[in-house]
Amino acid sequence: MENMNVPNQPNYQQNIIVVGKQKSTGTAILLTFLFGPLGLLYVSVVGGLVLTAISLLLFWTVLVPVVCWIASIIWAAVAANNANQKATSQAMNQMQQMQQMQQPFQQNTQPQFTPASTPVTSTELGNQQTEI
Repeated sequence: MENMNVPNQPNYQQNIIVVGKQKSTGTAILLTFLFGPLGLLYVSVVGGLVLTAISLLLFWTVLVPVVCWIASIIWAAVAANNANQKATSQAMNQMQQMQQMQQPFQQNTQPQFTPASTPVTSTELGNQQTEI
């Protein structure tokens, strides 16, 4: 005998939609270019507050606020990229967990018939020498 599978068993395809907090790198750069460290609040609240505080405390020097302004533009680009990578990896982990949870239910529960190691003949049946 050969393995018997149930024909016409429906095949289900599951669509997964991932909703995450994607940050636009272009928007982050534009906001920090226009508003300096305050624009950094879009991608990094702590970074925006720290650079804004440094700029305000040392506003009397010209160099420190300019450095903070440039640093906030670079920080925004890096932070937006990191936020997107983190959101993508979290989404992938969630999809893998869902697939692992569904795996036991997707396995075929129909009994599988495999041939016996030694075929039983009609003469053996008559002599009751069958193997169980």
